[in-house]
Amino acid sequence: MPDVEEAPPGDLGLDTEGGAGSDGFGLVGHKGGKGLFGGGGGSPFARYGKMAANEIKELLSENEKLRRKGYTAVGKLWLETDGSVKKIEIARGSNDPDIDDLLNRTLHKLKKINEPPPPEMEQPIKFKITVRL
Repeated sequence: MPDVEEAPPGDLGLDTEGGAGSDGFGLVGHKGGKGLFGGGGGSPFARYGKMAANEIKELLSENEKLRRKGYTAVGKLWLETDGSVKKIEIARGSNDPDIDDLLNRTLHKLKKINEPPPPEMEQPIKFKITVRL
C-alpha cells in the first residue's frame, strides 16, 4: 500500500494522520505531536499539515507513472505567509533518476496550499513518499 509520510522517522515532521486513498497514495503521520510541532492532534499545525499532505497526495496521484513503481523519497516544502509555495525540493531521492526527475517535475506543479499556514509554523515541512507495489 503506497504511503506519503509527512516526515522521515527521527526528523522534524507534521503531526497528522491519514489513510490510503483510492488513487494509490496513502498518508501516515507522526501521531501525538512528535517532531516539529509538539502537542496533540488538535493543533492548527496538525490540521494544516494534513491539508498540505492531501494536496501533495492529490498532485502525485495525477501521474500514473509515479503510482506504478515502488520507491521512497523525501521532500521539503517552504511556504509564503499566504500559502504560496516558496520552494519545494527532493531532499533524498529514490535512487531511480527517472522517478526522481518525474517527482521533481510533478512537485513543482504545486503552486499554493488552499489556506495560509498558521502563524509561527516552522519550515520546511518535510514529507516522505513511499510507494509499495
